[in-house]
Amino acid sequence: LKNTGFSGADGFSYRASNASGPGATTTVSIDVAGAGAPVAPSNFRVLGKSGNNVTFSWTTPTSGHDGSAATVGDAIARHAGKAEAARLRHERLSEAQRAALRAFLASL
Repeated sequence: LKNTGFSGADGFSYRASNASGPGATTTVSIDVAGAGAPVAPSNFRVLGKSGNNVTFSWTTPTSGHDGSAATVGDAIARHAGKAEAARLRHERLSEAQRAALRAFLASL
């Protein structure tokens, strides 16, 4: 992982495998922009208090750089400009390959 505050070019490669064997290696290149303001959680509320303890609950932001995409796939589908080539490669992946990519991204 890059240092906090990193911006610039980066990328990663992955290869999905199934019962038929490994697929082709795919390389994803990204241009990391400077960090914007974080997306705040919604529906923040106090569930209970007991002595010095307070229990909170909230809804975490959805996927995407700005929190507006419902899924990682939605966030990828919104990419254009410099990231359009990566979006188009993602569209050509099989569902199994997309699942492998989602699992990889969730592990970061």
